[in-house]
Amino acid sequence: MPLPIQGLLAENFQKLTNSLQPYETGGVLNFLFEPVTNVNTSEVLLKLGILHGTTIKNFMVKVLFEQNPIYQVLSVLPQEVRPMETGGSHYLGFVVTGIVVIVITLALMITTLIIPCKSQRSGSRPLQKKTEKPSQAKNCYLALGITTLVLLMFAMFCFVFTYLAFDLTVIDADQSSNPATLQQTVTFVFNQTKQILQDLPDQGLRVTNLTISSVESSVNKELSILVPNIMEELLVSYKARGLLDLVKQLSITVGWLGNTTRYVTDEQTKVLDDIQRFQGKMSGYQTILQKALNKFCPNLTDPEKATCTNVTNRLSLLNVDFNASEILTEPSIALSGLTELFGLNMTQLIQQFDKLENDLRERANAISSKIQKELNLQTQFQSLLSIWNTVKVNVTQPVINQLNALQPTVESSTGNAVTLVLGIGHSLWTVFALCFVVLIVYLALNATEAKERQLIALEASDQPADGQIGNPMMLEDSNNPNDHLIFPKSRNHITLGQCLPLIAVITFPILVLLGVLGISFVSLLNNEGCSYLERNSGIRITDAALNLYLKYLWPSLITKQNNSSKILDLLTLPVPQNVYSALRFRCQRAENSTTSPGLLPTLGLSNIINVTAVLNQPELLKVIKDNENNLVNEILKINFSRIIPANVDELLKTVSNITGYLDNSNYSTTIAALNKPIINVSNVLEYMKQIRQLVNPFVNTSNEAILIRDTTDDVELTLSNVTQLNENVKRLANAFDTLQKFQNLTKQLENLNTTLLIVVKILTNRTQVEQPIRPIYQANIRRLLQNLTGQLEQLMTQFTSNVISCDRLNMVLMTVLNVTCGSNGQPNRLGTFTFMLLLLICPLLLAVLLFQLFLWQHQYLCLCIVNQGIPFYLFTKYVEQDET
Repeated sequence: MPLPIQGLLAENFQKLTNSLQPYETGGVLNFLFEPVTNVNTSEVLLKLGILHGTTIKNFMVKVLFEQNPIYQVLSVLPQEVRPMETGGSHYLGFVVTGIVVIVITLALMITTLIIPCKSQRSGSRPLQKKTEKPSQAKNCYLALGITTLVLLMFAMFCFVFTYLAFDLTVIDADQSSNPATLQQTVTFVFNQTKQILQDLPDQGLRVTNLTISSVESSVNKELSILVPNIMEELLVSYKARGLLDLVKQLSITVGWLGNTTRYVTDEQTKVLDDIQRFQGKMSGYQTILQKALNKFCPNLTDPEKATCTNVTNRLSLLNVDFNASEILTEPSIALSGLTELFGLNMTQLIQQFDKLENDLRERANAISSKIQKELNLQTQFQSLLSIWNTVKVNVTQPVINQLNALQPTVESSTGNAVTLVLGIGHSLWTVFALCFVVLIVYLALNATEAKERQLIALEASDQPADGQIGNPMMLEDSNNPNDHLIFPKSRNHITLGQCLPLIAVITFPILVLLGVLGISFVSLLNNEGCSYLERNSGIRITDAALNLYLKYLWPSLITKQNNSSKILDLLTLPVPQNVYSALRFRCQRAENSTTSPGLLPTLGLSNIINVTAVLNQPELLKVIKDNENNLVNEILKINFSRIIPANVDELLKTVSNITGYLDNSNYSTTIAALNKPIINVSNVLEYMKQIRQLVNPFVNTSNEAILIRDTTDDVELTLSNVTQLNENVKRLANAFDTLQKFQNLTKQLENLNTTLLIVVKILTNRTQVEQPIRPIYQANIRRLLQNLTGQLEQLMTQFTSNVISCDRLNMVLMTVLNVTCGSNGQPNRLGTFTFMLLLLICPLLLAVLLFQLFLWQHQYLCLCIVNQGIPFYLFTKYVEQDET
C-alpha cells in the first residue's frame, strides 16, 4: 500500500497536469472518431477515424500548439453534454518551458564540464583578476562553500521525495481484490477477460435452454385449459350449461321441497290428532267442573258463594280454540309425489350431463395433446440457440486465441519494463548517492584544510605583519638548495573531486529530456484520455460519443453477425445507450448481493426477443388453423342430443303440475291457525289454583269438593304435556311456511321449461351446433396468444437480464482504470517520479556547478599570494618546480 505522503505526491502531480488543460474538449475522442452524415436521416453521427502517422501528428500538433482549435467530435455531440466553457490549453507554455529547461540544463552541464578542464589547463589560475584583493577571494570562497552546502541540503531533501516517488512506481498496483504487482495485474486482466469470453456462449446457451423450458411450460399450461374452456363456452352457447346449472339448482331446491312436503304429510295427521285429543280432554274436564261447581256452589254461604259463582263463570278458559278444517292438507300430499317424480327426472338429467362432460373432457385432452405436440416452440427458438454457437466460433474463440498468443508477450514486456525501471532507478540512486558522498566528503575535507591553513582567516592587511615571506606552517623543505621555500597545493585530490560528480552531471540532460517527455505524455494521458473516463462530465461526453458511433455502426454490425432474416425477425435490438457508464457504474454488483447485474438491461436493452414475432410464425399459425378444423370435426362427432331426456313431455307435465300446485296453494290460513296458541297454559294453571283454594276447605265434608280438586289435578297433569304439543305444532307451522315460500320456485320451473325447449331445439340442429365452434375457438386462441404474450414478455425480460452478466466486466474495467488512470495509476506514478526527478536535478546540478567553482577557488587560495606572501609571478616558479 502506498504511504500517505506518496499518495499526496501523486494527487498533487495529477492536479498539476490537469491545470495544463482546464477545459473539456473531447480529448482523444477527436482523434478516434470523425463525423459522418447518415444519408437516409441526414443525422450527423460518428465513425472510427483512420489511424496513421499523419493523424497522430496532426492531433499532437493541435493539442500542444494550437490555442483555440476546433474539435470535430465535440461540435456534433448533443448540446446537453457539451461543456459550458471552452478555451485553449497551457500545453504550449509547458512545451516552451520544457525546452528552456533542457537548454539551461545543457548549458549548465557544459559549464560544469568546462570548469575542471579549464582549471587543469590554467594550472590553478584564479578566477579573479590578478589585481583582485585577497579579501574578495576569501569572501567568494566562503560564499561558494555555503551556497553549495545549502543547495546540497536542498537536493538531498528532494532526493528523499524522489525516492518515495520512485518507490511508488514499483510497489503493487491496485487490483479489485488484493494488491498485486503490475505483471500480476496484467495476468489477472488477461485471465479474467478470457474467462468472460469463454463463459459467454456457455452461459447464454444455458440461460436460453432454461428460458425455452419455461416457455414450453407456460405454453403447455395455457393449452391445457384452452380446449376445456372452448368446450365450456360451447356448452354455454348451446344453453346446455345454463340448463345443467338450473337442473342442479332445481334438483336441490325441489329436493328440499320434497323433504318438506313429506314432513308435512307425515306430521300433519299426527299433530292434528294430538290437538284433537287434547281438545277432547279439556272439553271433558270443563264439563265435569261445570257440573260439580253447579252442585257445590249453592251449598256455600256468602262470600264463598259469590266467589264460587265467579269461578264457575270463568270455565271458558279451558276451551281449546282450534279448527282442524283450517288446515290445508291435500296439496302437500300431492306435491310429495310430484317432487319425488321430478327428482328422479332431474337425477337422470344430471347423470346424462355427467356422461357428456366426461366425453368432452376426454376429447379435450386428446385435442390438447395433439396441439401441444404440434405447437412446439423449441423449433422456433432453435435459431436463438444457434446464435451462441455462432458467437463461440466467430467471436469469442478467435479473441481467446489472440489473447493467448498476446498474453506471454505482454506479460514479458511488462516484466521487462518493470525490471528496466528498477535497474535505471537503482543505477540513478547509486550515481546520485556517489555524487552526494563526493560533495559532502570534499566539502568537509576542504573546510578542514581551510581551517588549518587559515585560508579564510581575517587579517588587518593583505601583507604579513613581520614582513616574512611565506607561511611557516605551510612551508616544506625543498630538494633544490637554491629554493628556500616551496608553497604546496591542497593536499586533497581536487581533480578527483572535480571529476567524480561529472558522472552524474553527464546524465542530467538526458534525464531532463526524458522527464519533460514523460510529464508531457502523462499530462496528455490524464487530460485527453483519463479525464473522459473518470470525471462525471467527461463520462457524459464519452457516452454521447459512443452513442453516436454505435448508432452509425449498429445496423451493419447486426447484419454482418447474422445473415438470417428469420433470426433478426425474432430479435429486438435497439442501439445500446451509455455503454461506458453502464459498464463502470450499473454493472457493479451491489454489496452483499448474490445477483449479478445483466449487461443488456444496463445498456437499455430490457427485452431483446420480439415475442409478437415469435407467436406469429407461419408454422404456428398453420398449426392453429389446422387444429381449428380438427376441433370442429371432433365436436360434431359428439352426440349432444343424448342429454335430452327421453320423457321430455312427462317432465314438462310434472313441472306444470308442480307449478300449478304451488301457484294454487295458499297456506296462510293454515300457518295462522298453527301459530295461534292452543290454550293459555299460565292462565289455566292460575285458574286451577283458585278453584283448588276454593274447594280445599270442604274436601272433608263435600264429595263435589273432592271431585273438583281431583279434576284440577288432572287438568294440570294434562297441561304439563302441552309443551311438546306446542313444539310439534310450531314445527308444522314452519314447514307450511316453507311450503308457502316455495311459491317462488314456479319462476325457476318455468325457466326450466323454457330452457329445456331451447336446448332441445339447438342440440337437434347440426347447423346451430357447428355455428359457434369457430368463433369460440378463435376467441380463445386470441386470449391464449394474449396470455402467452404477457408471460413470454416476462420470461424474455428475465432472459435478457440473465443471459450476459457484467459484474466481471466491471471488475476488469475498474482494474484497468486503476492501473492506467487516476492519481494511483501507473502512468501518473511514473509522471510523479519524473517530475520529482526534475526537481532533484535542478538543485543538484547547480550544487555540482558551484562545487566545481568552490574547488577551483580552494586550490587558488591554497597557492595564492594572499596566504603565501609572495607575488604571483614568483609563485609560478615554485609551482612549476613543485610539479616537476
